Amino acid sequence: SDVAVVMTARMLALALGVPGAALGRRVGRGGRKVRETPRVARSRLVAAVVPCSARGQGFAGRRLSTASCLAHHLGRGRAARCFAAATATADGDDDGDAPSNAIASSSCPGAKPPVEETVDVGARGDVGGIEWASRRILALDAASPGWWNPPAPYGVAPTPALSSTRDIGPPGRYADGAWWRGNVPGDLHPPPPPPQLLSVAPMMDYTTAHFRHLCRLLSRHTWLYTEMEVDRTLVHTDHPRLDRYLDFPTSTHPSVLQLGGSDPETMARATAVAAPYGYDEINLNCGCPSARVVNKKDVATCFGAALMRDPEHVGECLRRMREAVDVPVTVKHRLGVRPTEKSADDSMDSYAFVGHFVDVVSQASGVEHFIVHARAAVLSGLSTAGNRTVPPLRHREVHALADDFPRLGFTINGGVETLDEAAEHLESGKLRGVMLGRAAYRNPALLAEVDARFYGDEPREAFRERYAGEARVAGRWDADGFDLANDDRFGGDSGGTRTEDDRLGSRGSFFALDGTDATSVCVTRRDVLERYAAYGDAVCAMNLHGVARFPNALLTPRRLAKAVLGLGHGARGGGAFRRACEREFGEWTRRLRAGEPPETLSFSDLVTGAASEMDADDLDAPLASCAPARAHGEARYGRG
Repeated sequence: SDVAVVMTARMLALALGVPGAALGRRVGRGGRKVRETPRVARSRLVAAVVPCSARGQGFAGRRLSTASCLAHHLGRGRAARCFAAATATADGDDDGDAPSNAIASSSCPGAKPPVEETVDVGARGDVGGIEWASRRILALDAASPGWWNPPAPYGVAPTPALSSTRDIGPPGRYADGAWWRGNVPGDLHPPPPPPQLLSVAPMMDYTTAHFRHLCRLLSRHTWLYTEMEVDRTLVHTDHPRLDRYLDFPTSTHPSVLQLGGSDPETMARATAVAAPYGYDEINLNCGCPSARVVNKKDVATCFGAALMRDPEHVGECLRRMREAVDVPVTVKHRLGVRPTEKSADDSMDSYAFVGHFVDVVSQASGVEHFIVHARAAVLSGLSTAGNRTVPPLRHREVHALADDFPRLGFTINGGVETLDEAAEHLESGKLRGVMLGRAAYRNPALLAEVDARFYGDEPREAFRERYAGEARVAGRWDADGFDLANDDRFGGDSGGTRTEDDRLGSRGSFFALDGTDATSVCVTRRDVLERYAAYGDAVCAMNLHGVARFPNALLTPRRLAKAVLGLGHGARGGGAFRRACEREFGEWTRRLRAGEPPETLSFSDLVTGAASEMDADDLDAPLASCAPARAHGEARYGRG
């Protein structure tokens, strides 16, 4: 009970000599002594015992009562281990190196925390046919035990088991970003990436691992950026909880991790923390105009677009990041910054300023790739959404930068809505690439033409023609009495030697679209939905505990559905598809609250049922032939 938890914490605090731990002490208030209430004393005990970074944080980020907070953090989790480590010496239990080693072994990868503390440990690496980047972390655990030195949380003094310097990898090799590759099998190394001709911009709450997986079903070569991750979050988080921020399906390569921060040392540590996950690039955010990052009380901690005011500091951050990783480091920035929307001060919002910024940063850091949002950032008085629309677009200045700095690469971002516009920007050959933002999220099917148009792959219509031709042939075989599944001449299950043609996949299932075939091309919306639904089932199976615990929120299933809703854009019945998903989640909540186990819920059934609201012709039409200018009323309001 709450009372028992508080009394236990009280006794622990008294034993440790926490000042003022006695319940009901007299405190000075308004010039007189009054007796402290149990509620106030309980809050003070939380402040004294629980690290401030963990205070009030519960499962899935929900707010907890004070007593539940104590139960959560003192009973289990990283804070409990940190608390034990901090109290070991105070209790006189430190006998040489033995306790320190014991604490280290309980926190290092050789002995992962129990399953109930974090997530299902069996859900890391490879689940349901989906390979995740955490498989590389598991390989490091096996090949190099002790490679991970857990971080010291906020408010906890460093111990031998909790590093204040966050050493990563073998001692003395912190700056060697490639050390992890020698401890991971070659088949787990990221494949060589294609040129970054087209990419999807980092967008908070949108470019999740789920959305990036959907994008990869539509395009094999488009570069995908993560949401921005704050450097301090990574530096103060332990394994396996880091998976929440850094893990991603390996099928989504090439992937770029975007980091936000302003301290060079912390940025370097965060980059080193992320390195073993195998991202293809690391990007520094110098373009976010959100008030939460550019208007902090402590100016030294501001980041995002505010960093553009100090190019030398940006160069130092990037230099330290490059030292900590063996993949390219890039920077995403704006054309300039203004204090307010109506400010007459344009000293930091001109072509001369952005040219100086690029010159200083490139020389100080060695960075060669700049992703430029072709607008200025207004640091105060304008919302984040307003910063995407109010400042005028200045695409010509990005092209001018490419002319003035031919040794550097530039990618243009901002206001690019179609692939035709992207092709126009690339026609000159001076830009390295084009980055799409909200257009790709609103209508992911836009990416279906990227591979054929920009990378020279076979058009999807050709795949569709081959697929339809095989279906006709298979239909004739069935009519003639052939049993393709059990005929050994065609690789069936009845034994015998398979023919050479069948081994090459020219018969049987050369265009399989099942959930485990990660190499086949998705041609239609139905293909994408089927493959994504199989992925969703695997992700939901990894998070059954959360589904059962929060039947109203259904956080993981809703995030999965949110990523795929844009696939109905431009299709008749697209609006009905989105509404059907929401109705199904209401039914899931009702079933869970009625006591039905979460294992009986199927994300595939939810997607299939909702997709039936879309017009069958649009579901089965090749994505590349879906007209983007289809009547907006049909797409928004469904059939009729």
